[in-house]
Amino acid sequence: MTYTVLQRNGKYKAIVREKGPDDKWHQHIISLESTGKRAAKIEAAEKVKAYLDEKEESSKQKLSLGSLIRDYIESTTITPMTRYNYLNIVNSHINPYFGDRNFDKLTANDFSLYYKDLVETKNLSAKSVSKHHGLIHAAYEYAIDGNLITKNPSDRAKKPRVIKKEPSAYGLEDYSKLFAAAKESKIFPAIVLAMVYGLRRSEILGLRWSCIDWEKGKIEVSMSVTKVKGEWFFNDAMKTYGSKRTLHMSDPIADFLKNIKFEQEKMRELLGDTYNHEFDDFICVDSFGKLIDPNYITHEFAKLVKKNKLPKLTFHGLRHSFISILMDAGYDIKAIQTAAGHDIAATTLSYAVAYDSEQIEMINYISSFMKNDFNSSEEADAKSN
Repeated sequence: MTYTVLQRNGKYKAIVREKGPDDKWHQHIISLESTGKRAAKIEAAEKVKAYLDEKEESSKQKLSLGSLIRDYIESTTITPMTRYNYLNIVNSHINPYFGDRNFDKLTANDFSLYYKDLVETKNLSAKSVSKHHGLIHAAYEYAIDGNLITKNPSDRAKKPRVIKKEPSAYGLEDYSKLFAAAKESKIFPAIVLAMVYGLRRSEILGLRWSCIDWEKGKIEVSMSVTKVKGEWFFNDAMKTYGSKRTLHMSDPIADFLKNIKFEQEKMRELLGDTYNHEFDDFICVDSFGKLIDPNYITHEFAKLVKKNKLPKLTFHGLRHSFISILMDAGYDIKAIQTAAGHDIAATTLSYAVAYDSEQIEMINYISSFMKNDFNSSEEADAKSN
């Protein structure tokens, strides 16, 4: 943008030239009241600044909160599932409530009332509302970084208090009952891997045969798999820094996996051309070779627990169980958190050391409910060969 002060017909004017969205130069004329050249230049500087400030303000007014959040979402690196969840919050809640109101005009009280409405009208939990607040707060921080605003109005908003519940967890006795009940389930491999390693659902689906070192007795966790609106996403970028990890296999879990591998090979041979070979390297596939749907795992597990009258637990609750069982048994907290892939351990226990011997003993202990249930290692090896 440039401007010049010119005198026409005895009156001074400021001629502002600036490029528009079409990348062409446009001219805007500002009339001045001063009669002298020096005074006209001073007045022009003030009025051009006021013109630009007004234009910037007008531009802000065209940006709704929903649009700001969308801009933030597009600018940040997040998983496809997180992006889907964020956009769902915008489309289902934020846009209907705030409409086209300019994000720069919203106050802490506006957000307090919004959170109150989510709880009282939409019946959302305090934990869910906290996610809304986190997204809104992050979007305003993005606006601050872009020099659109100077303060984050959501900082002082009143949020419903999140009361942390003690996570439900199974003990080894419950593990034995679940193990016996799940043997005929289509998600049996996923359940056992969650029980023994405390893996997240997406990590279980990302486990591959090529990531197993049978000789060293180790399995690598290096991929997470999610499904959003029917589309699979295979992510090498894991959820946290500590998520990529190598875990030890006890003899029972090695035998278990060899049996799973043997059954898959048998089904491939039996079904021939009708077998789906797209996911041949993945451990958790169905009888036809298709990767198991993550939501199917969640729903089937809930049905299994209810049908067998087991203590109420979600599939993710197996992760809590893994940690709880090993902590109760007195194993080193660093070894447990390393196995679970928790970043909390990386920060709070960054100076602790987790030794392989501790992890071997730990996995042997938690997989004890599986002993003598499968073929011996020698028989399993013969099958896999």
